[in-house]
Amino acid sequence: MRANPFLATEVTALPRLEDLVDRGRIYGLFGREMAEFSSREKSGGAAKSTVSQHRGMVYNCLHLLLGKRKRVRLGRITEKDMDYLLGELRRLGAKDPISQVRVFAVFVSFSTGEPMLIDPGAYGRACGNRAVLLAGGPGGGPRRAEGGASDRERIERDYGDALRAFREHEGALGLAPSTRSPHCRRVRACIYALEKGRGRLDLPSLGAGDIELLKGILADFGVQDVGRHVSAFASFLSAATGRPPLVDVGGYGAPRSGWNRGFKEGFRFPAELGEFIRLSEARGVGRDQIVATASRVVACANLLDRVQGPRGIGEYDLGSMLALESALSGMIGEANVRCHLQSFSRFVSFTAGNDLYAELRESRSDHIALDPASEQDERFVGRLRAYAGHLKEWECKPATIKGRMSSITVCYKALRSVKGDFELEDVDPVDFRKLRTALAGYTEATARNYLYTFGWFIKFATGYDPFPDARIRFNGETVRRKFIFNDEWVELYRAADVTERLILGLGAFMGLRRREIVSIELDDIKGDKLYVKGKGAGTGKVEIMAMSELVRRDLGPYLEHRERVLSEYGDRSNGRLFINERMRNVGRPMSVRALETVLDGLVKRSGVSFSPHCLRRFFATTMKDAGVDLDTLRRMMRHSSIDTTLRCYIYADPRKMGAAVGAVDRAFGALV
Repeated sequence: MRANPFLATEVTALPRLEDLVDRGRIYGLFGREMAEFSSREKSGGAAKSTVSQHRGMVYNCLHLLLGKRKRVRLGRITEKDMDYLLGELRRLGAKDPISQVRVFAVFVSFSTGEPMLIDPGAYGRACGNRAVLLAGGPGGGPRRAEGGASDRERIERDYGDALRAFREHEGALGLAPSTRSPHCRRVRACIYALEKGRGRLDLPSLGAGDIELLKGILADFGVQDVGRHVSAFASFLSAATGRPPLVDVGGYGAPRSGWNRGFKEGFRFPAELGEFIRLSEARGVGRDQIVATASRVVACANLLDRVQGPRGIGEYDLGSMLALESALSGMIGEANVRCHLQSFSRFVSFTAGNDLYAELRESRSDHIALDPASEQDERFVGRLRAYAGHLKEWECKPATIKGRMSSITVCYKALRSVKGDFELEDVDPVDFRKLRTALAGYTEATARNYLYTFGWFIKFATGYDPFPDARIRFNGETVRRKFIFNDEWVELYRAADVTERLILGLGAFMGLRRREIVSIELDDIKGDKLYVKGKGAGTGKVEIMAMSELVRRDLGPYLEHRERVLSEYGDRSNGRLFINERMRNVGRPMSVRALETVLDGLVKRSGVSFSPHCLRRFFATTMKDAGVDLDTLRRMMRHSSIDTTLRCYIYADPRKMGAAVGAVDRAFGALV
């Protein structure tokens, strides 16, 4: 999809806004401040790519402020200006507007030496999950929680005995290394922060006033989880000095076994859990993580027995996950709930093939990527959610719903940029003509699909589709499609392994689409017949196709290879033919993205550039060269219209134009 030069800021991610920014002018005005900002970020441990990204955010904010007034003085920027920037970035559809405004607030603080105008808390995540600390007080620069590497080494050296006592104390409590490590990081962060105000710390002399000071420093600097940091530091002081904690640490660092007491006995699936643990060990998972995962699985299974009654592993479903989530929510924190659900889902998926956590996420995903910034946006998002529900009722596939939600959001932002605030009932054919102009930077086919989809949405919401009455004419531009031919095919097939050969065969010998390939189940193979689930609502249109002899030749070696993989790593394929063979998802069904990744590796080895759909085009051109008539080819391609076969496959063949040019040379060569 090509970039839209007119609406880069309104409908796309923020990097396109940079095309409109006059960096030379801005650097001429704020060059010294920009250089100091980058220097302080680098000294704080930020990566080069992060520094570059943050500079771009600052440029964007300065560009918007200079568009508002002729002159910008950093010392006179107020919270009202920050609100203006946030509103403009949201209106223009910018990516992560809150992070950008917070980065700009840090830049202003650096430049003026004044405290932050807004809470920069999320800026820590923008720096790569670093807690924000300002070296030397407000305006001092973002740092790692414990400072740089030299600071951490110094803290370990200066407070080594106290830190060792703290680690021994936590080890005596039975805490795993994976738990003790973040506790020590928080302690080092508190030491580093408190030293900024107190200098070298005398631990026995610290009192409750120092703890309150620490809370204020951490809060001012935007550190996440201030309470956990303070509790860790208080527990550290207690272990180092032998005194009671200065504040109530609430059992910080003690094993949290109270909530699941009584959920450890009577586990009904020890054999399955043993196999799951052996698989995890074979994959190199750490012992501490295995123990934690097994503990979560046991607690979740026994808790479900109380909530829903005993069930088999294969009987757990989405309702079970919802019930488990509800029960856990009253016992542990949100992040811990998520860890338990994921661990239990992995266990069920390994044993029965059901990825319950994926079902839970999908049930809550409406694919709407728009943060409402006004009442009009709230009403639009409400109707868009209703439309997404309508599409689900019609059994549209999640990928279809996601694509339509994205198209409608793009059109909404684009129309809002040229029309201002509007209600869906006010959209008329003239607005669609304006929208077509605003989408001029997109390919014609993309713009047409966007307008069709937006019209359907308007009709769902209001009962009237203005798009047909707009009478927009399209030029019918030619779409450049990539083709491969015989020589390239030979190189691909020679370089492919058993999995890649079967994928190549299904695409080139039978003309299957990528999603149709990954959707094949073992039960779909009936002798020399293959049940193919194609495009359409629900499971799609089911076609019974004869399997090519060449495909059956490659199927046998792949099935043997598949069996070896599943016997070693466990069968979590849920009956799918193609499985993942890499990383932690070994044995799970292969996704479209995973299939593309597999073929990307083949591209690198063979040197032939192609996409999965090139295989379908190769099938069409090869059948046409073999003399298959067009109607038969249409049915083999499973097209409802011959026009699609001709326009997208036959007429698009680049060899036709080359042959025509040769005919011109032969016809007119004797005349000149």
